[in-house]
Amino acid sequence: MAFELLLVLLDYHVNYGRLTEIGALRRLTNIAREDSLASWFGTSQTLLIGVTAWAYWVVAGARHEVLWRRVGWVVVACFFTYMAVDDGVQLHERFGTAYSALSADSAARFPSFAWQLLFVPVLGVSGAAAVAFLWYELHARWARYFVAGAFVLLVIAVGLDFIEGLAPDHRWNVYAAFVARYDFAEFTEARFRQAPFNALLHFSRSLEEFLEMLANTCIWTAMLSHARAVMPTLRFHVVG
Repeated sequence: MAFELLLVLLDYHVNYGRLTEIGALRRLTNIAREDSLASWFGTSQTLLIGVTAWAYWVVAGARHEVLWRRVGWVVVACFFTYMAVDDGVQLHERFGTAYSALSADSAARFPSFAWQLLFVPVLGVSGAAAVAFLWYELHARWARYFVAGAFVLLVIAVGLDFIEGLAPDHRWNVYAAFVARYDFAEFTEARFRQAPFNALLHFSRSLEEFLEMLANTCIWTAMLSHARAVMPTLRFHVVG
């Protein structure tokens, strides 16, 4: 969590606050970019959650656990492995762009990013199934609350992304309404050299990325705490 907060501060001061004018350093600390330090960290988190779930699946198979438990770990593992791949190569953005090109009329009727129309229903159901399994599987009450809280954080992050994809003049765009109601142009132009709406949009993305990383931290912490229950002892047999 400390490192995640550091990434937010680096984005605020180094990137958007222009602590340096070196473009490469600003891009490195831009939390909203896919090639930034924050993107690497978030993708690595997600992949490690998937690897942890695969390890539990292997253990469940070795212990001849009931079928539903093995299937549950496969669902969790597949979900987070896919999310790691998606974060790494921007699958949902690319398929969303392709969908917009192939189905322009249908995509135009959706007010925000086209990828949400394709992926949110599927990922929402898959994520809910993974959370439901972890809620049942994890024994510690705090671990269950961590998983449930992480799911809420991810839902909020998707909601922020939906708002970010709205046109500035759309009636649901609360950021445009906020900028119209409150005047903080003097601050944003002096501090960031940006118009108020652009600054608000960027920090919405910063908050979105932070919530996703925080959700990953909660889930991975809860899953690692489960190791003592499923793997009280772990022995490796080396075959010569």
